[in-house]
Amino acid sequence: MSPEQFSLLVEIIGYIASAFVLLSVMMRSIVKLRWYLLVGNIFYVIYGVMINAMPVILLNAINGILNIYFLYQAHKQYGDFEIINISPDENIVKYFINHFKNDIKKFFPDFENIKSDEDNYMLMKDNAIVGLFSFKHIESEVDISIDYVTPTYRDLKPAKFLFYKSEFFKSMGVKQLITYSTVPTHTKYLNKIGFNKTDDDKFILKIQ
Repeated sequence: MSPEQFSLLVEIIGYIASAFVLLSVMMRSIVKLRWYLLVGNIFYVIYGVMINAMPVILLNAINGILNIYFLYQAHKQYGDFEIINISPDENIVKYFINHFKNDIKKFFPDFENIKSDEDNYMLMKDNAIVGLFSFKHIESEVDISIDYVTPTYRDLKPAKFLFYKSEFFKSMGVKQLITYSTVPTHTKYLNKIGFNKTDDDKFILKIQ
């Protein structure tokens, strides 16, 4: 490799590292932010080695180790979640819905408020409200009307806890969950979490 080619490669790697760090600050999910930062750290370490800059290497190696540690902690902690039964009349519920209503409507365009004739719950983590979900329970089936998670926790972990780890629905004798959606971002989420599309806008998740 010629000196010119090596110089160009160094520059490209530097730009890639910078791009991942820049992208990380655009992430609303803390987990995604740390993943992007970690990739940026790796490229910056490579960049530092290529230009023989020990401060760059040390700083990003330490940051990378810290990001790996926090990602490990984030992925192993399912037990900190708690499912709380709620009522539409509670002030904290009204505040939450008012604060996140525009974001909720991105996934559930017809949403206005939770309904008193449905089962309504909030998902909590470390005293913070993670999400809101409502459904109708009829014998062994659950018809989900709202399954919303705030942007900070939108990394599938709350859904994995709710639908799998907690056995919340299994303890109620539920055999399958049903929901409906035509919103691309929501249907993508449903596919990732294990729901299968049957016909039109209907999605089903079997409870094992």
